[in-house]
Amino acid sequence: MENENADSTGNLTTEDLIFLNEAATFFIDPGLIAKSLAWAGKPVESFQNRIPETGRIALSTITEKAIKKAINAAIKTIPKNKEVTDREKESLDSSRLHRGLTTLTGAAGGLFGMASLAVELPITTVLILRAISDQARLYGHDLNDLETRLECLMIFTMGVPDANSGQILDEKSITRYFMTRASFVGIMREVATVAGAFTTRSLTSAPILTRLVGNVAEKFQVRVSQKFLAESVPLLGAVGGGALNYAFTDFFVSAARYHFGIRALEKKYGEPLVQDYLKAAEAKSGRPI
Repeated sequence: MENENADSTGNLTTEDLIFLNEAATFFIDPGLIAKSLAWAGKPVESFQNRIPETGRIALSTITEKAIKKAINAAIKTIPKNKEVTDREKESLDSSRLHRGLTTLTGAAGGLFGMASLAVELPITTVLILRAISDQARLYGHDLNDLETRLECLMIFTMGVPDANSGQILDEKSITRYFMTRASFVGIMREVATVAGAFTTRSLTSAPILTRLVGNVAEKFQVRVSQKFLAESVPLLGAVGGGALNYAFTDFFVSAARYHFGIRALEKKYGEPLVQDYLKAAEAKSGRPI
């Protein structure tokens, strides 16, 4: 029997349509905190040009190590697939918990200035990954599946300021979201396919993982550069470090919520129906596709 809530748009229910409209709105206009990240990213490029080559190399090294820690956590440890009783409440509770934890780590790191970044960043990155994984779980994705866990890492590549405009999302925001997915899906599936030929320990150092680390770290380094700028002054950096970590976590958790929600609907209804609806929603917003 057809769902009484089904909308004329395929089999999408009213609840599904509300969610997709919210997702489209997020990717088109991600909100004040996300916009502040874009604004904060504007001076990063000029700032990076002023620091010596050794400093840039150090930032790159710290970023790669943080992503490697996250990948190790994603591969070696599996959060439990608990029963979901109230998705909205659990999503909100998880977001609040992880925002609080990462704000504390950012403040603690900023308290001691840049010297602590190499210690604080891996901890913060793994905490954010846990928050992202929670969203995947809440939308029905199996965290025992390696591809799902690697997909959680892809969220770290979202929201990087556009090189020309300085904005987090360019005008083709929905299209850009799908392009980000497409650029990572191949390598993630390749990792998942070859994983059986490796032990857990050897997989983390396999060439294919090295490629994935490089791809994620390149995008995530923009965020690390922002932290470098915010935490460069001891004591005062505690405020900047805590605030940025709060903003990072808020954005990445929201991106994960909508991404994994979209993926769940794609599995339910098929990719063409869901993706066409999102692109149509973007067109209605006045943004060109």
